[in-house]
Amino acid sequence: MSNKYLDHLQVLVEDDANRQLINGMNQHHSLQPRRLQVLPPAGGWKFVLDTLTDPATIREITDFGKRHLLLLIDFDDQFADRWALYEKHKAAMIPDVSNRIYLLGCLHEPEKLKAAFNHGKSFEQLGRELSDDCAPPPAQNLWQHAHLQHNAIELNRLVTQVKPFLFTP
Repeated sequence: MSNKYLDHLQVLVEDDANRQLINGMNQHHSLQPRRLQVLPPAGGWKFVLDTLTDPATIREITDFGKRHLLLLIDFDDQFADRWALYEKHKAAMIPDVSNRIYLLGCLHEPEKLKAAFNHGKSFEQLGRELSDDCAPPPAQNLWQHAHLQHNAIELNRLVTQVKPFLFTP
């Protein structure tokens, strides 16, 4: 990330598997890499969601009005509980900040998603294919898989808001 004052997407991942998925996205041919910043893995889904109560994180998103934050976690078959915690944290924020925060993740964990596609792909290859479904024109076929379909509303919100600056047409 070269300029915090330009539109950009910052990504906080739970673990290394999610980092590899995002690295695959970062290799997409139409992605503008200077508009994507991947932070080091947080070490667990709770640490990722706890950033939403961190005053420093909220201050940075407030101060840099063009920053968007993607949280990428494993739902570990606890989608409703983790989504509720995410919504609770977002409800405590001002709308200008909460509207630029997104939560996506595998229903179980990335390893199960990778096994479900069963093509011997690396996480990075899978990440590139998932980003293909978000790049112009958005097909979103892979995102309809049972391990990912719960992301539909949040994914559409993310794609609508970040695709114009993250991907070249």
